Amino acid sequence: MEDLNITLTFNPDHFREMYYHDGKGSILKYKPTQNAILYCLLTALITFGIYLAAFKRPDISWLIVLGAVVFLFTIVYAIAVITQYLKWKSSVEDFLKDIAQYKSHQLKLTSAAFELIQDSTITIEKWENIKSVQINDTCIMPLKSNGPAFILPAKSMNPEEFIKLKNFIVDKMMVAVQE
Repeated sequence: MEDLNITLTFNPDHFREMYYHDGKGSILKYKPTQNAILYCLLTALITFGIYLAAFKRPDISWLIVLGAVVFLFTIVYAIAVITQYLKWKSSVEDFLKDIAQYKSHQLKLTSAAFELIQDSTITIEKWENIKSVQINDTCIMPLKSNGPAFILPAKSMNPEEFIKLKNFIVDKMMVAVQE
C-alpha cells in the first residue's frame, strides 16, 4: 500500500461547523438545554397557576408545595444540563484554540501508522489502535476505544485528496478486518 501525504489547511471555522451543527453553538438553540429551560418555565407557570387557584379553593393549597418541589427538581436538572453543555463547549473552544496555534498541518498515512504533523509536533497513531472510522461528507474521524483519534474536516483538503484519504482509510480498515 502506497503512503499518502496531504497538506491540511485547518481552519477553526471548519471544526465549528462540525461541532456546532443543529444549534449546538447556542445554549438557547441546543435541544437538551432548550428542553430543560422549557421544563423550568412550565413548572413555574403551573406552580404559579396552582398558587392563584388556591385563593379560590384552599383545599388544593398542598399542590403548591408539590409544584415547588417539582420546580426545584427541574431547576436542578436544568443546571446540570447547562453545566454539561458549558463544559462541552469549553472543551471544544480549547481544542479550536489548540489547532489555531499551529501554522502548518501535514497528514501522513503509512501502512503502519496515521501521523499528524503540526509544525514540529508529531502525533502518531498506529492502525491497530484505531477501532473504527466514521466517514461522512463533512469529515473523517478515526476512533480509538476512548474517542476520536483525529478529526479531519473535508474542507481542510481539496475534494480529490478527501476521496484519496477516504479510500486509503477504507482499504486499510478492510485489510485490518481480514487479518
